[in-house]
Amino acid sequence: MATDPGTVEFLLDQLGRRGASYTTKRMFGEYCLYREGAPVAFVCDDVLFIKDTPAGRESMSRANLLAFGPPYPGAKDYLRLPPDGWDDGQWLRNLLDATAAALPAPRLKKAPSAKDSATRKSAPAKKTASKGVKKRAPAVKNVAAAAKSTKTSDSAKKAAPAAKTGKSAAKRTRSRG
Repeated sequence: MATDPGTVEFLLDQLGRRGASYTTKRMFGEYCLYREGAPVAFVCDDVLFIKDTPAGRESMSRANLLAFGPPYPGAKDYLRLPPDGWDDGQWLRNLLDATAAALPAPRLKKAPSAKDSATRKSAPAKKTASKGVKKRAPAVKNVAAAAKSTKTSDSAKKAAPAAKTGKSAAKRTRSRG
């Protein structure tokens, strides 16, 4: 059963819209609760699962609400707080603020260098021939037109004598190499 969006709205209303910034992000039908960009809890099946910290345990123990459970099958245990424990918005905010303060700072993403971003945006590199391998000259179909051109390429110069013998430049290159 997925979490109702109305439940998440109620939670955010209880936390208040002033002070520390709380946001949620939908993930796989459930929600992750963030405090100033750092994940502090999950909302799964309309239950709040808070990351387990000593400060969070102490706060929930004093309120006689200490319970544990995994937010989804296979997950580690989190502090489990059903919606009936969300009524006191100030207490809930203090609990989440204390939990966020006890968590390690989030890892910053490595900024891509100019070289990395240029590599990602460009087309895949074409394979080039090894240093020891000679490239084949393209065969020239119209030898007369190639000879008349003012800018005669090396491949056209090689192809002209080949036309007299009946061999193409490609065949001649293969027979040499």
